[in-house]
Amino acid sequence: MIILPGPRGWLLCGLVDLTLTWTDAYKPLDRFGGMSKRTVANLGIFMTGAVVAMALGLSFRSLRVYFLPVRQQVRGGLQSPPDYQKIQQACRPIIVPFDPDCPRVLAYRISEGVGIGHQFTELLFGLRKAHSYGLAYMFEPFGHSATHRDNYTAINELLGLPALFQAVGGINKSWTEQLVNTMNAEWTQLNPRVGPGDTARKCNAFYQSGGYHTCYSDPKDHNCFYAPESAHLFEDASECLRMASREFGTAFDKCVFLKDPSATLPRDTLYVVWHVRLGDMTLHSPDDASYNVVLHQLRNIAPSYKIRIFLVGKGDTGSNGTSRVTSQYVDQLRAHVDTVWNGSEDQYRPGVIAPYFTFEDVFLAMMHADVLIGSGSSMPAIAALVSSVPLFFNHVPKHGYNFGAEMTTNDVDMESSGTILDSQRRLRIAIYRRLNPLQSTACRTVVA
Repeated sequence: MIILPGPRGWLLCGLVDLTLTWTDAYKPLDRFGGMSKRTVANLGIFMTGAVVAMALGLSFRSLRVYFLPVRQQVRGGLQSPPDYQKIQQACRPIIVPFDPDCPRVLAYRISEGVGIGHQFTELLFGLRKAHSYGLAYMFEPFGHSATHRDNYTAINELLGLPALFQAVGGINKSWTEQLVNTMNAEWTQLNPRVGPGDTARKCNAFYQSGGYHTCYSDPKDHNCFYAPESAHLFEDASECLRMASREFGTAFDKCVFLKDPSATLPRDTLYVVWHVRLGDMTLHSPDDASYNVVLHQLRNIAPSYKIRIFLVGKGDTGSNGTSRVTSQYVDQLRAHVDTVWNGSEDQYRPGVIAPYFTFEDVFLAMMHADVLIGSGSSMPAIAALVSSVPLFFNHVPKHGYNFGAEMTTNDVDMESSGTILDSQRRLRIAIYRRLNPLQSTACRTVVA
């Protein structure tokens, strides 16, 4: 889809129409001149492109404006074009635009042998470091995790990350490599012991860093998870990333809970996605008391809703890259439900489902959940970071609540015992609002 900005857009439309007319007029050449229709069409497009380039004086850089993507929704037809000025303003606190007149770039290597939660957090570490040094962040799409045997490439389009970095004037790997080769520049390794004030603000500067042992403010081992410079990291990035997933991503175009894409979730049903972290198989056994604690509080804050619990995580392996939580967790959680809802009507007794899901299915379920119960893993925290839909029960992260780094505005803080630290009144209001959302998704529609 081409965005046509003002008079130049109309001129571009006219030139395209001229090409089509010219091509149609010279179709007889196919019979008399020996030229194929494809050759004539290609020649016409080439000539029109040359005229456009000369008439408008468009550079490679400015051409990007005309080809920014416009997302379609499942219902409602075409969405209005994204407000790029608003997106750029929201992303200004975390992304420095690339300046072709004074190239300054940070290439931040993301660890491959870790899960998506850890990888995405490292992306945020890199963005924070690039911003503090005044460097444009070189975006490189997510790929595979050798250790976790998962393919994370789906994240890129779900969250609209390539389009986001394009929209805010970012730079990708191929462009950066071309710049380095053209300028005959050299890469400089950033020293984690050196703060941003000690780096010269020179142009044509290309820096490298990566991983999570890169923070100068942690004196022990420069671990960014425990460094003051990572304070409020998730909160600062949430507005930009949520806007990107809405405007550019595909995550809100499909609902993994529904087999029928034309259906919507019933208003009186609360969809709870409960993550069981792979490492919690030993940290939290199926009969752990924390499960009971969470269920009791869930019943208190949502007494009038039907509850469906989707238990998601790794365990039993299915076909085509699917997995589900092991049966012992499912059986034990159902036993907890029977205990907590003892004496209640069957219609309010939560159903516990452990579907075979791919990684993409799990992440989508987390982004669309009414209530998302974390596990200490970074993965549900990332889903809550990029989606304003779920009310996120933020189980104390594996690294702790250090400097509020892994907390967002829609968090419900939980102790390791499962006790929720927020008032029941606030939670009831929050749940009501999530079942009557201001924004439509593929799972819920706007309430008039």
